[in-house]
Amino acid sequence: MPFYPGFRSDLDVSSSTQLRTRELSRSRMTQLYESAEEGMNDRSRLREMKQRPVGVVSSTAPIPAYKRRAMEKEFSYEPPPPEVKPTFKDGDETSRSLASPAGRTVKLSCRATGYPEPRVVWHKNGAIITEASPRMTGADFKIRKGMLEMEDAAESDSGKYMCEVFNSLGTIRRTFNVTIINRMRGPPIIVPNILVNQTVSCNSLTLEQESKHVLY
Repeated sequence: MPFYPGFRSDLDVSSSTQLRTRELSRSRMTQLYESAEEGMNDRSRLREMKQRPVGVVSSTAPIPAYKRRAMEKEFSYEPPPPEVKPTFKDGDETSRSLASPAGRTVKLSCRATGYPEPRVVWHKNGAIITEASPRMTGADFKIRKGMLEMEDAAESDSGKYMCEVFNSLGTIRRTFNVTIINRMRGPPIIVPNILVNQTVSCNSLTLEQESKHVLY
């Protein structure tokens, strides 16, 4: 005879009593299993909540309208514009000539459009120039958005300039023949045999005033 807790082995147990005891035992075991399973599920949900990063909104929770609009704007996708080869903004001329008096600011323009945004490289007499390139006057080249500027231009700035404008679709070029004209006709000349610090006596003296002539 099997042993059941709470029953004495020396007592005769009827078949119906044994059957009822087995059913109660099975029912109790089922309850224990179900209770244990619920406990495991509760612990799993609790562990998931603890592991969830702070600030993460559950997929089942409603999202306010202003947050939804911000999220849609943040994750919206706009295709890039079509690729376009470079084109000069101020005409299609590939060669220009420029003459300027010394001392002025000379500006050479190679501004262009295109996508991807074109890059510009400048040359003088075949050599690449940058803002760090030296000038004989001691001033600097200024390169900004496709423009080359030379302040206080001198005769030494004369020459053949060229710009190269390029992106992934192609390259365009423009040359500038720059001539800087000195304002002075020539350097001062010391004339020999000029009398210096000598006194001249005379009885009559006529002074004539010549009209002034200014050369610009």
